[in-house]
Amino acid sequence: MKARKVRIYLSPEQRKQIDQWLDTARWTYNQCVADTKDGSVPLLLKNLRALFVNSAGLALQGASWVEKCAPYEIRDKAMPDLVGAEHACRAKNMADGSWRGSAAVWLQASAQERQVPVHTDGQR
Repeated sequence: MKARKVRIYLSPEQRKQIDQWLDTARWTYNQCVADTKDGSVPLLLKNLRALFVNSAGLALQGASWVEKCAPYEIRDKAMPDLVGAEHACRAKNMADGSWRGSAAVWLQASAQERQVPVHTDGQR
């Protein structure tokens, strides 16, 4: 199976719509991180979806604008990314014995991993 790069040329309206979708997905992800980090919401898709994706939850959050900016599917795909990242960090930290069971540990580890410098010669 071969991979092929494809370049697409978007009109300004299409670019604006995609930017709105990405901003909405980022907002959804960040809201889920904030509420799971402080422990107010358990890290379960059902709970996160009820608060940050469904219309009723968005109205409770005072974020009805989110529903107008992006379709349900775009908002819904941001949550599994968070849950997957948590499970991956938990598995990694359990393997080396550093897991202490708090959400702050895996969020902190994720931030540290993102700050690894990448050199121009392709080596870390």
